[in-house]
Amino acid sequence: MSEPHVDPAVDRPAPDDEHVAELTAGLNAVGYDLFHVAAASSDADVVLSPWSIGIAFGMAHAGQRTNSRAGPRGRTIRG
Repeated sequence: MSEPHVDPAVDRPAPDDEHVAELTAGLNAVGYDLFHVAAASSDADVVLSPWSIGIAFGMAHAGQRTNSRAGPRGRTIRG
């Protein structure tokens, strides 16, 4: 069996603990805020995954080739 192909564009070092903690806190805060907005506007059960939301935003960011009108790269959703 051959070694799996690793694309050099995605071969990067693992994030350090400082950035992991910051990312985790940010995803939890966005999830918490979104949950409260969704729960306040509906009587139905609300379930969401902050991690999945972060993955979706990460994929969108990775696919972004230029700065968008929404704001400069690196600016967070929470301002």
